[in-house]
Amino acid sequence: MTADDQRTETTDAPRLGRATWAWIVLGALLLRGVNLACAASASPFFGGLVVDERYYHDWALRLAGGEWVADRPFFLAPLFPYLLGVTYSLCGALPLVWICLQLLLSALTAGMVAVVAARLAGRSAGIAAGVLVAIHGPLVFFTENLLSETLHLALVWTALLLLVRPAGERRWFWGGLASGLATLARNYFLLALVGLALWAALGPRGQRLRCAGRFALGALLALVPSLAHNLAASGEPVLITTSAGANLYLGNHEGANGRMHLPPGLAVERVKDPASMHAALGELVEAELGRPASASEVSAQLRGRALSWAWAHPGAFGQLSASRLRFTLEAREYPAERNYHQAGRWSPLLRWTPGRWPLLLALAAVGLQASHSRHRPRRPRPKSAAPLWIAGGAALAVCLLFWVSDRFRLCLVPVLAVPAGVGVAALVAGGWGMRRRAALLGGVVLTLSLGLSWGQPRETYMSHYNLALQYERLGRHWQAEEELRASIELAPRYLAAHSKLVEVLLALGRTREAQEVSQTVRRLARELGLSVQQAPRKQ
Repeated sequence: MTADDQRTETTDAPRLGRATWAWIVLGALLLRGVNLACAASASPFFGGLVVDERYYHDWALRLAGGEWVADRPFFLAPLFPYLLGVTYSLCGALPLVWICLQLLLSALTAGMVAVVAARLAGRSAGIAAGVLVAIHGPLVFFTENLLSETLHLALVWTALLLLVRPAGERRWFWGGLASGLATLARNYFLLALVGLALWAALGPRGQRLRCAGRFALGALLALVPSLAHNLAASGEPVLITTSAGANLYLGNHEGANGRMHLPPGLAVERVKDPASMHAALGELVEAELGRPASASEVSAQLRGRALSWAWAHPGAFGQLSASRLRFTLEAREYPAERNYHQAGRWSPLLRWTPGRWPLLLALAAVGLQASHSRHRPRRPRPKSAAPLWIAGGAALAVCLLFWVSDRFRLCLVPVLAVPAGVGVAALVAGGWGMRRRAALLGGVVLTLSLGLSWGQPRETYMSHYNLALQYERLGRHWQAEEELRASIELAPRYLAAHSKLVEVLLALGRTREAQEVSQTVRRLARELGLSVQQAPRKQ
């Protein structure tokens, strides 16, 4: 690219406008604030923490207490808990402070998506993309969760905002730094980081070495502290985490179903949080090796198990991949620990928001078709749009290679919002023929997404169980009983739900029923090989 080309591209780059950008950000912030107010007034989860939230909170408390170096390499990506720990040090152990910061980060992400889409496809597409991100229900929902998704997406789109700038060499360093930080927030983004580094090496002619060097320098500046911590903690040269092998194995083994599915020999009661999961998987590997194993050895062994199974069972692996593709396309938001559909019980905004996955998918299909049509409002330069597709490809790869959940699929939402914005702009600007073809294509995709999840339950045994824990915490034992029985109906052998039901029935004064459930607890414990003492006591 010559200097004249750079000047032309800079001049022609569409501008969103500060006022428009501000309205998008303020609108997104308002929606997220309303949802948080609904959660504060009615959600049983407000003020309570479950699974990963509790793990991050406890980790942040240790950091706030001065424990900056652990005794083992990181198992989960460290940036979120470290920033949370700094927040706790400054403001006290108040998760609500960080959640309020997440509202702002998520709203700014909508603004950044709008700017990137405007640069790639025009002002109208930028406005539409920003609005779609602002009103997308799951993105709104995750801002009330003490999880890393909101921070990660803000960093990803900071990197994309820098990398799709029309000109300037300094963007490469800052883009590399933001990409490295995004990787420290969610380590799957390492795939995108490698892809972006290769793309930087194909930068403007005559500047490729400088572009790649600056990008690599920024990325390394972000990643070196993680490597230094892991070396200091265990002497193992682990770049970020040791969870990749575990995640690959949990998604690829005999009996895997495309969701997170525990392999044979590992009971769900033993993996209540990331720490217990790490310990349980380590025990499996050490039993196989017949000796203690380091964290990186455990990861390597689990990765080898997953790859060996896939190589030995190509047919089963193909069916599993098809299932994961189906789950990626379906309308249902499959929960990890907090349930988006469940949250609609106490948040009318989540229940009625028009921004959901099937609509986004349909509009994105229309936009991709329109970008190759003579009716397109503006065709993106392939080289400029490359960072967007690299980031989206990494997020899709996680769903197709590991497993599908609402948290994994969430990373695809802002990426798809850009072609979806193109689709909205094309529908507005196109003629009757264009609109008719777009309506047909969008209708097919919308019907497909809705049809794939037709008849499937929107809540899982684990989401019912987690809700029961919150009802018990609040002393609402009759509601806790309802949720526990719903959990047991979906998973009759889930020991934790039976055990908790004993406690709830005792709290309700129904001792005879508690004794009956206790017998089931003992039987299941024997069958699962677990030691459980859950005999009810008269109160």
